[in-house]
Amino acid sequence: MAATRRRQILEVFRTRLLGIKTVDGFNTNAGDLVFLGETPVLGPDDTEPVALAVVVLTDDVIHSQENVKTVLPIEIQAITKPNAHEQSQPWLLVEDVIGDVKTAIETSDRTLGGLLSHQRDIRRGPTRFLERESGDDIIAAGITYIVEFVEGWGAPA
Repeated sequence: MAATRRRQILEVFRTRLLGIKTVDGFNTNAGDLVFLGETPVLGPDDTEPVALAVVVLTDDVIHSQENVKTVLPIEIQAITKPNAHEQSQPWLLVEDVIGDVKTAIETSDRTLGGLLSHQRDIRRGPTRFLERESGDDIIAAGITYIVEFVEGWGAPA
């Protein structure tokens, strides 16, 4: 069985995010730690103070005879653990990662290799601050992208 359209879209997101490396002109090495479906916790053994999480939010579907159009929001979470040097201005590291995410995701291929509906390109939604516990040294934000695609009824590939 072929991979579903949703899975293929997630794989494109992951591949683009994995390319975030300073050697390739990005501000961070956020591509070193990319997680699908969960928000990671950065521990003391992590070599980079940055991670990314691709989190699928609640979709919206519209039925049209044998087709199902899905409007799927995907949030890219930038999780950072500023070092001692960055503690006085920790949000700047988050902004660097958000900028890297935008550069990696927002390429000239706005249909994700033809996976999206022919008249709907990927769109950028809001960026939000992720809540944290008092005293927690993790600073994070999420940026939402909205994709639309059509599947046949019972044929998600």
